[in-house]
Amino acid sequence: MKLQTSEYFIQEVFRSLRRNNWMSFASIGTVAVSLFVLGVFLLLVLNMNRMASALESQVQISVYLEDGLSADDRQDIASDIEALQGIESIRYISKDEAKARLEDRLGDQKYLLDALGDKNPLPDSFEVVVKSPDLVETAAK
Repeated sequence: MKLQTSEYFIQEVFRSLRRNNWMSFASIGTVAVSLFVLGVFLLLVLNMNRMASALESQVQISVYLEDGLSADDRQDIASDIEALQGIESIRYISKDEAKARLEDRLGDQKYLLDALGDKNPLPDSFEVVVKSPDLVETAAK
């Protein structure tokens, strides 16, 4: 395209904007609002997908144990759980560790646990992580 041709087009654009300023404003505003709405919905969809995938990857089962089990009994239960199909990992959580986690989760309100004194009502447990969210129901049974 020649330089004179591009100058002509630019001059025509400015003439048209001066002559039809309200229509130009309306069309520019409509395009801007449409792009804004599209951007907001796109942002929402992407964030919801990311949150859903994060929740799916954090699927786990808590297996609570009776008080007074011996170390051999705990080991037997752990080996039985590991033998199940679709189990990715298993981790033992002691009473003390469970109480420490609860204190961390409570944050500023951990003073609520002071009413318990030295008692720890939380049981020993296993955290079982499955390979796929579809396997949670069968592993839990």
